[in-house]
Amino acid sequence: MRPKRPMMVVFQKVQSYSTPEYKKIIIALETFGILDESQASSKPLLDAIGDAQIDWDIVLGMVRTVYNRYVKAWQAPCYKERIKSLSKIDEDYFKMESSLEDYSSLKKLPEAELNKISSQLIGQTLLEYLCPSATGVCGALERNKMYSDLTELSFALAQYKAVHRSFPKNLDELKPKYIDAIPLDGFNNDAALIFERKNDGYLLYSVGPNGRDDGGKRLQDDSKCDDIAVMVPIPNK
Repeated sequence: MRPKRPMMVVFQKVQSYSTPEYKKIIIALETFGILDESQASSKPLLDAIGDAQIDWDIVLGMVRTVYNRYVKAWQAPCYKERIKSLSKIDEDYFKMESSLEDYSSLKKLPEAELNKISSQLIGQTLLEYLCPSATGVCGALERNKMYSDLTELSFALAQYKAVHRSFPKNLDELKPKYIDAIPLDGFNNDAALIFERKNDGYLLYSVGPNGRDDGGKRLQDDSKCDDIAVMVPIPNK
């Protein structure tokens, strides 16, 4: 069993070490809806649970549970499944709204219940610090992969044209001489990337994070679109 320490001692140590860090704890509690702005100055919640004992088994157990869910989510076979699982974690742990309205009532709780609730509040706060925005990270990784795949395909298409004087009718004509395998669109359930011949050039694109075919229109072309595209020749602005 890990040792328990009175919660107020922990906060006092943080406060004496670094005032900005202490303020971050208050902000984190506000983020979870545990503490609102009007209460932050008087810190009634901290006063209410100041004599509680932190059960680190509960705190670290909460963190371990979330990290295990992260591992499972990242092992999903496609982007849509990964983002769905990661979004559920965000929903469960980072958009919590406390049902507590009268913090003074915490003092009236039996010691065991007060210790449990206090430990859970600290666990929620730690999760806010330790866990990144996994959905944002997942989207960024998939976008970077798509940029890399489209770049590789663009070089293969350029090599093909240098030999054949024109671009291929479809991407499969690049295999196996110019590229070993044609990348798929992770944003579209691993469907084929969209390739269209355009006069002497081409349009090659992924449907992007919104999963919708916007005809190759990128975010910079239309704020409602987010296709990831390569256009040859580069269009005039």
